[in-house]
Amino acid sequence: MKIFFQGSVFYFFLLIFLTACTDISPNASVSLSSSPKSVYLTLSGDLTLTLANQGEQTAEEISVAPLSAPFSFSGGTYPGTGGTCAESLAPNSSCTLVFTFTPTTVGTVTQDFNLFYLIENKTKKITHTLTGTGLSAHATLSISDSETYDFGSLVLGNSAQKSFTVTNTTDRGIVSATGISASALSTPYAFKGGAYPGTGGNCGATLASSATCTIVLTFDPQQFTTSTATLSLSYNDGVGSESASRPLTGTGRAGDAGTLDLTYNTTGFRLTSESGGLAVRARAVVLQTDGMALVTGMYQGGIDIGYYARYKTNGTLDTGLIEFGPAITESSSIILQTDGKFVSSGYPYTVRHNPDMSLDTSFRTVGYTTVGGTAKEALALQTDGNIISAGGTGVSFTIGRFMTNGRLDTAFHTNGTVSTTIGTFSNEGAAHSVFIQTDGKIIAIGQGDNLTDSDFALVRYTVDGNEDATFGVGGIALTTIGLGTDVAWTSALQSDGKILAAGYTDNGTNQDFAMVRYNINGTLDSSFHTDGIVVTTFGPSHEEIRSIVIQTDGKILAGGSRHNGSKNDIAVARYKSDGSLDTAFHTNGTVVFSITAQDNGAFGLVIQSDGRVIAVGEASVGGIAGFAILRFWP
Repeated sequence: MKIFFQGSVFYFFLLIFLTACTDISPNASVSLSSSPKSVYLTLSGDLTLTLANQGEQTAEEISVAPLSAPFSFSGGTYPGTGGTCAESLAPNSSCTLVFTFTPTTVGTVTQDFNLFYLIENKTKKITHTLTGTGLSAHATLSISDSETYDFGSLVLGNSAQKSFTVTNTTDRGIVSATGISASALSTPYAFKGGAYPGTGGNCGATLASSATCTIVLTFDPQQFTTSTATLSLSYNDGVGSESASRPLTGTGRAGDAGTLDLTYNTTGFRLTSESGGLAVRARAVVLQTDGMALVTGMYQGGIDIGYYARYKTNGTLDTGLIEFGPAITESSSIILQTDGKFVSSGYPYTVRHNPDMSLDTSFRTVGYTTVGGTAKEALALQTDGNIISAGGTGVSFTIGRFMTNGRLDTAFHTNGTVSTTIGTFSNEGAAHSVFIQTDGKIIAIGQGDNLTDSDFALVRYTVDGNEDATFGVGGIALTTIGLGTDVAWTSALQSDGKILAAGYTDNGTNQDFAMVRYNINGTLDSSFHTDGIVVTTFGPSHEEIRSIVIQTDGKILAGGSRHNGSKNDIAVARYKSDGSLDTAFHTNGTVVFSITAQDNGAFGLVIQSDGRVIAVGEASVGGIAGFAILRFWP
């Protein structure tokens, strides 16, 4: 019989020939079966051997010489724990012996093994050399879960966490892993709470053999993309430096259209109140090149005050409410120049500020001017830097053009201003919005007198300030929508040159969202909801559009307010390019936001470069309005 160990695996082969009368019987044979084992220091490897007597007589008084470490019978004595051999072995039968190899040093060791038996009162001895190899013991850390753990697809503003189990396996020896540390993770992945092992995790610097511990990670996507990372642990395995890792993946996605973006100030909105308790209302918004939202509005009371506020891209305040100089009844428009300066307008001032919100004294030496008409509700910036303002007297549209120094451009019509009378009915003629076509012509949008009440009114002016006779009738387009007053508060120019005007229409009982699309020549566009006019009802009371914007896919967002019977809410609708409501937007194309329990309303919309939409307006708490800003998914 011979027992030997080779490499990381030891093999036992036992050949014992048992005979009744002679040392070797002609028909004697022995068989041995075994399975290889890998044996690391501090561990033991067992192997079961089968001893078969195929001779004609019983082998008696079977015994073995003692073994010394690292070899032994399993359990310490012959035939080894689980072995079935006894003092004798009958003909044509077999039994098992179980040996154990427990290496204490790295390398190969040998030892003779002696087995004795008696046949016909003669003692037989078989000597075999046992060979075994001890391997270095070391700790092995593994991290739970699949080959790559997927956090799944999450809406930006939401987060997920995962607890990973770290195990020190024992198949390479009973050794503790020491010096355990974790590599830093990059956004959007992090250890919960900011540091290894994460809040709720219990892993430390050491992990005993066969022990487990936990690490807690979070996934907080900030972009519309799939992000990958690796959870990586470094440790000493008892022999040298080792590492364990688990690849990570997760995807950030947009929220459902028309839902608040919870990455914005954590709630999707922010309310900014005036410290002195004045009711302030945001009326317009523009995005700076750095993505910050610059908002303008006003306080209306015994003393009229204009205000600005600037918000970071995450919805936190960059600059709180700031009074911007001269009294302005309503700062209802704001534009951003290419140099970062911004211009706002109201009654009776047009004001320009530096990027730091200080008055720009290069504009009329004091930063503002009262010339150019009375109420200036809207502004537009020409490609040459000149500024167009639009407002009205109650009877007429009033348009002015300022040069970059704040003085009226006398090359524009007569002394820098032009007035267009639309009917004679008192307080029914005014421009509320203005934009500049690609050819430089100017279109002002508002309301005009129809001798009974008002209609949607558009006037187009040539570059030099004259009414453009090629537009509508003598430069004017009037559109009656409902039975009562129709007012266009806002406008937008499509990429194909068609013109959108929006506001409200009075149907004789209440007021509804109203939007009209015109061809380039001022005629109604019949491809837009069959007759060029769209009316949308949110409820039984007053509703109006105060701002519209066009998405890159041509869809139109309209924001304003609706009265629910007890208070005003922010109301938004989205339309397809043909004028039909886009049912993929929230609920059947419309959504209502109520960020406080009292009156809310939206007056300005702007689309970020990533498509998310910011709305500004007002929301009241305790009966006092504050600047309201919110962001929602498109």
